[in-house]
Amino acid sequence: MYDVGKLAEQVPDIRKQLEDLEWQATLLQSNPNLTFHDLTLFESKLVRIGAKIKSINTPVIKNIKNLEDTYKEWVAREQQLESFKDKAASEKGLEDVYPDLESGQKVIETGKKLIEDYLRTSLLFGREIAGIQTKVYRLGDI
Repeated sequence: MYDVGKLAEQVPDIRKQLEDLEWQATLLQSNPNLTFHDLTLFESKLVRIGAKIKSINTPVIKNIKNLEDTYKEWVAREQQLESFKDKAASEKGLEDVYPDLESGQKVIETGKKLIEDYLRTSLLFGREIAGIQTKVYRLGDI
């Protein structure tokens, strides 16, 4: 699992570069003496920013996928525990197991909550990256 916080540290620099590029795009559009070199330089900066965003977005996507898979595993464990609790309730002599089952249920609930928190953080960060990518695509259309 990737630390989204470490990846997020790169975003302010990327935003600054993108703002500079947006300003440069405005200048290029109003420049009557636009040269091929100006366009090539602009495009190369845009490609570099796109590559940086991709290098951040790829681990975030993997993170989200891993967290979703892990969450599904914990839900399956919870279902298994519920099934075992039902069996234990119908069997005589398994009353000693109830505290362990309740403890297991608490562990599962805590685990699911942690996964949900990490997933929420990753999804919000992914949305932020998608917004930046949209700006890059829009600048590429210019």
